[in-house]
Amino acid sequence: MREFNLLLFCTFIFSTCFSQSNSPDRILKEKNVFYLEVGNKKFKINEEIITVKILPQKRLGDSIQIVKINKLGFCDLRVPNNVVFIDYYKQLVKSHQFETVEFNTIGEYHWIPNDQRFTDQWYPSLVRAVNNM
Repeated sequence: MREFNLLLFCTFIFSTCFSQSNSPDRILKEKNVFYLEVGNKKFKINEEIITVKILPQKRLGDSIQIVKINKLGFCDLRVPNNVVFIDYYKQLVKSHQFETVEFNTIGEYHWIPNDQRFTDQWYPSLVRAVNNM
């Protein structure tokens, strides 16, 4: 029984310390630009789109504008023009219609291709992949 309690305690500690949710308390605002802080890095937030996954048996209201839906059930929702995106995020979370509500951030490359013939490929320069690494 003691081992079970220890396992339960460790699971609780691990899940609370290492969860990856992007809650509003990790939002930074610098020079009117919002960032999501993850560890010691900041990622710029796209203030026009919020991604959600709708819970089964739930319907979206008519006022919600869907930009796109993927096969896994995730939807990109457009933030209304007259609403601050962080307030819209909080409103979506409080509605309890969604399995997840997430910000969209502009990422960065964390690796360089290990392809020995990478420089022989024709398309990386067209999409500016080389300039962004």
